[in-house]
Amino acid sequence: MENELLAWFDLERLNKRSVSGFDIKHKALEIHQRIYSNILAQNPFQASDGWLYGWLERNSKTYRRVTTTGRDLPNNYMQII
Repeated sequence: MENELLAWFDLERLNKRSVSGFDIKHKALEIHQRIYSNILAQNPFQASDGWLYGWLERNSKTYRRVTTTGRDLPNNYMQII
């Protein structure tokens, strides 16, 4: 399941799409339900935050977020332009 999730993640990033933690957990639940539907009742998978951070670490991925803070322009920006 984790290998399929990693392939999906890499494809999304290759296509320049932003992937949130919610997206990863949702896709993991979807893949897990499809693959392990016959044993779902015995071993429920919840895709917790702990699992997410573990998956990111196991696959050498980082969890970053988009920020809206930009750099200030230099005082002489009109001269530079």
